[in-house]
Amino acid sequence: MAIKIDLEKVCDRVQWSFLKATLEDMQLPNGLVSVIMRCVTLCVLSILWNEEETKKFKLTRGIRQVYPLSPCLFVVSMEQLCQLIEQQVSQGRWRPFLTSHNGPRIPSLLFADDVVLFTEALREQAQVIQNVVDQFCRASRQKISSAKLNIFFSANTEV
Repeated sequence: MAIKIDLEKVCDRVQWSFLKATLEDMQLPNGLVSVIMRCVTLCVLSILWNEEETKKFKLTRGIRQVYPLSPCLFVVSMEQLCQLIEQQVSQGRWRPFLTSHNGPRIPSLLFADDVVLFTEALREQAQVIQNVVDQFCRASRQKISSAKLNIFFSANTEV
């Protein structure tokens, strides 16, 4: 079974506390984490409305896509999802796609805001995936775009 999920406005939704915790989990030096977080959090914006600038306001979450560091920070935040998946695979709860008899096992593929998750087509496996995605979304404040959820089954489905 392959489940494709599309995360809604991923860069806009990244919770700063989640990003900071992820950078700390990577054991980056505290000074580097502080510099990165200052770059992310010291953002002040205003909007042009009828050719006049509105009052300035501060953002409270998200990664601005105009910064060269933004794609890296997004990948770092998605690393937490990969860690959750790998934890379930290593504990034997998540049974990833097996490419061949002795080939590599593939539990997921990530590209930008699209995530494809692979497992056996069993109801219990669908529940494992649901639990992992829910846990990631709660921690990161990411949101799945429901209209873009696609599930693909093999010929022998049991779900």
